[in-house]
Amino acid sequence: MDYAALTGRLYRAPSNFLECLDSSWVRRTFSTNLDCRATDAQKPVLQKRTKYKPVHRKYRPVPTYMPNPESQQFRTIPPPEPLVIPKKPMPWRKLPYGKRVMLERMEMMLGNIEEGILNEEEIDLLCYVVHKREKAFAFEFSEKGFFDWKYYPDYEIPVIEHTPWQRPPIRVPHAIIEEVKSEIRTQEAAGRFELTVSSYRSAMFAVAKKKGVRL
Repeated sequence: MDYAALTGRLYRAPSNFLECLDSSWVRRTFSTNLDCRATDAQKPVLQKRTKYKPVHRKYRPVPTYMPNPESQQFRTIPPPEPLVIPKKPMPWRKLPYGKRVMLERMEMMLGNIEEGILNEEEIDLLCYVVHKREKAFAFEFSEKGFFDWKYYPDYEIPVIEHTPWQRPPIRVPHAIIEEVKSEIRTQEAAGRFELTVSSYRSAMFAVAKKKGVRL
């Protein structure tokens, strides 16, 4: 018996071989009409090389001044006086609440704590500390604080000689113009906006949020 007949007898597949292992890979392997052409995803992509940046669009450095480093000295912030914590604080519902952390806001903060983590004494102690340090919490924009210029001086940005820009303002829709005016007055009262006589003028636009208009 020759080698071809022997291998054909040993590796003869059953008649229902393709039916038992029916898959796309098996059909492609035993198919007689194989398409060996490259698909669109396999074709090489030709890239056109262009200039990185024209000469007339290049930015060249110019000599200018640097701000005085002595005016950018930061002072050490003195630590606050340590808080005397009582061993048995007053029940948190009977605390003399102020204007910022009120009883309703305290209940809102305690509602975010999972039940069972703190016992009654720990909750009273936590509310006592929050009551004594109520200025550390802000619930509105008007209650937010600012860095004191004594400890964080203004930073001077070095610039080159140029003409100040005057960009025209973006028109505010009449439907929200009163809300925009109210937001400007609120931010001005909070200290975030202030009057200026600068030669620059940038465009401002209003964005409608869930809690009102934001600038």
